[in-house]
Formats: sequence, structure tokens, C-alpha cells
Amino acid sequence: MMNPKSPLQLYTGGSYIWRSLNGGTSWTRATSFSNPFDVAYSSFAVAPTNPNRAAAGLSNGWIYLTDVALTSTESYQWPGRVPRGDAYVSSVAFDPTNDSIVYATFSTFNQVATNSHVYKTTDFGITWRGIDGFGDSAIPDVPVHSIVIESVQYCSLICRYRPWSVRIA
Repeated sequence: MMNPKSPLQLYTGGSYIWRSLNGGTSWTRATSFSNPFDVAYSSFAVAPTNPNRAAAGLSNGWIYLTDVALTSTESYQWPGRVPRGDAYVSSVAFDPTNDSIVYATFSTFNQVATNSHVYKTTDFGITWRGIDGFGDSAIPDVPVHSIVIESVQYCSLICRYRPWSVRIA
């Protein structure tokens, strides 16, 4: 993943999160946590207003966030949470004006009625809440693959799932 505001800042994941600050010429391990064999990093995002704030989603439902993304080393563990249980985190995105607001989408069908496909935190990952909506205006129980923040002025969210898009907020 490339930071759109700083194209030299790159992130990727395997067993660990790796960071490059020089466009991929060299890479530094940016976390101490090693994923289990069958778990992969599935999504990354960097806050547009603060390149030190980053988020990483995993294929097992964990979301890790850090406020030292530019300097974290192999001895640092990014703090993490699981908003909805064992589910594939398909995308993470920061609010364009507030680096404490992060959105996450899950491309796994709901396992229980209280699961959602889109989650939001306003406190940088300490708590998460589902924002799928209710009743006839809710997102159907289908996997959501990505989220795009459409407008800074209105902070409208567009969630993409095949073959439709839906606007939230």
C-alpha cells in the first residue's frame, strides 16, 4: 500500500508488517507480531492528515493501528482489536480530516445477526461499532469489499460489494 500523500511511504505484509520510506529501495520490519501460518495482512491505510497513523487489517478479523508508523521497529507490537470476530478485513480507510476516525469493511457473510459488514471507530480503534444501518435501509448480508470516502465536505461513504454500491452516512 502506498501513502497517497507521500508516494515513497509503502507498506506490505507477510508474516510481519514491512515499511519502506524510499519507494521500495529498502524495507524495514515495522512490527514484532508474527501472524499464524494461515493468516495474512489483507488491507492497509495511512491517515491523510498524519503519516504516523496507520491501520492494517488481517484475514482473521484483527485490525492493528499505530501512531508511530514511520518509526516502529521489529520490537514494536501494533495494538489491535477484533470488531466482529473471525472475518476477512477487506479494507480499512481513514477519515480525510480526523485521524482518529477509521472505517473497516468485512467481506465475510455475517455469522450472527449482530455482525455488520462496515465498522467505524472514532477513538482510533479502542471501540468499534457497526454502521450497516437497520431495516430496509441496511446493507444486505453480502460481503463488502471496499470503502471510499467520497467527499471531505460531506464525508459520504460508498461501500462496494458485488455488483452494487451503497451510500452510508
